[in-house]
Amino acid sequence: MAPTTHLAAINFFTGDIQGGLGPFLATWLVGTDHWSPDRVGLVTTIVGLSTLVLNGPAGALADRTGCPRVLLGVACAAILVGTLSLLQARSFATVLLAQFVAAAGGTLVLPALTSLTLGIVGKAAFPRQQGRNQAFNHGGIVIAALLVGGGTRLLGSGAAFLVLGGMALAAIIAIATTPANAWNGRRAHGWQENEPDEADRRHPLLGVLSNRRLLLLGTALALFNLGNGGMLSLVGQRLAANGADATSWTAAYVIVAQLTMIPVALWAGSLADKRWRRFCC
Repeated sequence: MAPTTHLAAINFFTGDIQGGLGPFLATWLVGTDHWSPDRVGLVTTIVGLSTLVLNGPAGALADRTGCPRVLLGVACAAILVGTLSLLQARSFATVLLAQFVAAAGGTLVLPALTSLTLGIVGKAAFPRQQGRNQAFNHGGIVIAALLVGGGTRLLGSGAAFLVLGGMALAAIIAIATTPANAWNGRRAHGWQENEPDEADRRHPLLGVLSNRRLLLLGTALALFNLGNGGMLSLVGQRLAANGADATSWTAAYVIVAQLTMIPVALWAGSLADKRWRRFCC
């Protein structure tokens, strides 16, 4: 099996688990434990701010350790443990701790997976492969949402935990079976593969923080997530508060959104190095 096929499988199975229960968390807490929307919002806000701080260290860890497969396996295990802990968590503190563990694992997935992808395909092929990765990522979310929606009718709201657990275990298997020799550390950093290991071209932290283009990109992404990131969770809370079948409806909304993103991801990946990518100087 080609290494890129393993990348496709990893992205497929990690797509749904990166955020733990994601939008289904609100429906679970409101529908099962009768949490108020402001209490759910407080948990998600605290966890969101905490993981925001963890993003930088997670990227540095993926950059410095040189073992993205191990980091991915640890991240998936943390997501699985944290999310399944919610089944027994009832107090605010235990739910917060479980969500933090799952979110910390989810934070590590993206930089580790990016490092794995770069180290396998290289800088030149990365944009197209990243588009393919995201297409499989969204495809995995669609399948998981279908399983959650169907499973909820048979098993109740706990079906989301079964689906996430199965996806996490499948992701760990896909990671473990990826050939170790397919990844090259120098290729992962965009360096010349025939250069000695001492030729370290990493930028210092202050150089990264003072890069105007990166700051503008980070600001744009932050504004996007402020306007869009929590929308589905808020809809789920509203549905649960009104007594609707919140889990099934949330699954349907996820499916519509992700089916839209699959062709867009492939299109964006194929055009990323050709046209319409804006540079800020």
